[in-house]
Amino acid sequence: HDALPISGKIKAARESAGLTIRALSEKTGLSTATIQHAEAGKPTRMTTLKKIAAACNVSPEDLQG
Repeated sequence: HDALPISGKIKAARESAGLTIRALSEKTGLSTATIQHAEAGKPTRMTTLKKIAAACNVSPEDLQG
């Protein structure tokens, strides 16, 4: 699991939480585009990572590796 880039960890956390991009968007208040960009490996703000982590019940550090 440690070999995954941040983008892969975000997607894995979302999927293990049973969330679609839309559901994660609704839980976090982030746009679906922001989540898609994060999963595509685009630069992502720490505040965004924290919201995604909280919604997926993981720590932001888990997403960062």
